[in-house]
Amino acid sequence: VAKIDSVDAFDSILPALELARDQADGYTFESCCSLALQLASVAQTTEHPQNLVSILQSLRKHELQLALNSSKVKELAKWFRISSAI
Repeated sequence: VAKIDSVDAFDSILPALELARDQADGYTFESCCSLALQLASVAQTTEHPQNLVSILQSLRKHELQLALNSSKVKELAKWFRISSAI
């Protein structure tokens, strides 16, 4: 992640989250969400990718189904300043 530029990091956020949505185990789900947070940090913007809200809403449900005690989806929503939508 450290060697990626801000534009590529921004463009990689949604694919990382879509990958998280497909995961059946908690560790991999959290890893994908953590990667998306790292990419958001490298992108250096709080502008959010198109359809981010709907993807995060879907991920929040998935996170609950996986019975995770983490709040990775909420962290992502907070970063992008859309916490009230999640």
